[in-house]
Amino acid sequence: MAALLGLALGGPRFTITPASVSFEPAEPGVTNALSLGVTNDGDLPAGPLKAVLTGGDAAHFQIRRDECHGESLLQTQSCTIEVAYTPRTLGRKRASLRVSSDRGAAGEAVLSGSSAPIGGGLSALSITAPREAFGVTPIGADSKATFTVTNESDADTTLLGATVTQTPALGEFSIVESACSGLLNPGRTCAVTIGFMPRTFVVPRSATLEVRAQPGAPATRVLRPKPPTAPMLALQPAARDFGSMSAWIPSAPTEFIVSNPAGSMAGDVEVALVGADAVHFEIVDDQCRGQPLVGLCRATVRFAPRSKGAKAATFVVTAAGYDVLRAALTGSGT
Repeated sequence: MAALLGLALGGPRFTITPASVSFEPAEPGVTNALSLGVTNDGDLPAGPLKAVLTGGDAAHFQIRRDECHGESLLQTQSCTIEVAYTPRTLGRKRASLRVSSDRGAAGEAVLSGSSAPIGGGLSALSITAPREAFGVTPIGADSKATFTVTNESDADTTLLGATVTQTPALGEFSIVESACSGLLNPGRTCAVTIGFMPRTFVVPRSATLEVRAQPGAPATRVLRPKPPTAPMLALQPAARDFGSMSAWIPSAPTEFIVSNPAGSMAGDVEVALVGADAVHFEIVDDQCRGQPLVGLCRATVRFAPRSKGAKAATFVVTAAGYDVLRAALTGSGT
């Protein structure tokens, strides 16, 4: 009886050299390329070969030239794949090059790179805005929004500094609170809260949030809130006829009530008399002047004709500089 002897073969096995590739740091859009060798270290031929890039940052890497595609490698045979790194954003990037065959053999190499500002032309920081920043804010009301600042580079920043400027310069934006004042480690975040209080109906309006640090240029974010809404004020009475009065003899005062039914702050309230005959009427008591109206305020007006004849003027209420309410005033001097 003859004895049968055999040798178990392990099949194909791929080795990618180098097994770990670290690309030189580059600015976004700048490309570096390196070549990797793929070798069949197994016991059997393998093919056809297929190479793919995998991982969360795979979009920052590209297979530029693939001499292995569709090839079959005998034992110890090799082929070459050129991989390029073109970062699209700042920060660390990581992916894998995977080479496989239809026989199940596979090899993998780790790819890594980083992107940082070079020469100060780009910012190492990014600023993320909340989904609804400020929204629709009434004149004189206060709205806040918090912005997130991220260090996208591989290095600690120098001391941070945040500023906000408005065009036109109306003083409607301010930094309410900022945690972006010290060093910021790679990948870490800090927050800046901006306050917005519209004072007029100037449209359009915008402001710029700027955060400075090194390395790199400042990061900026343009703020464009929606146009403010008019204060919803009410005035009673809507008109007043003082009747006939002797010249230089003042009438009894009439009280006008300015109210804010919506309850949101309407900004500083001012009252005035306008019109050709305004000098024949007088504001006797003004409890509204300079008040950020939330509830109501009162002002009294009287008729004091300085001459004979019909007189007419207008009692005007403004909130934060916006003309919102008017009441007709009439009377006759005898």
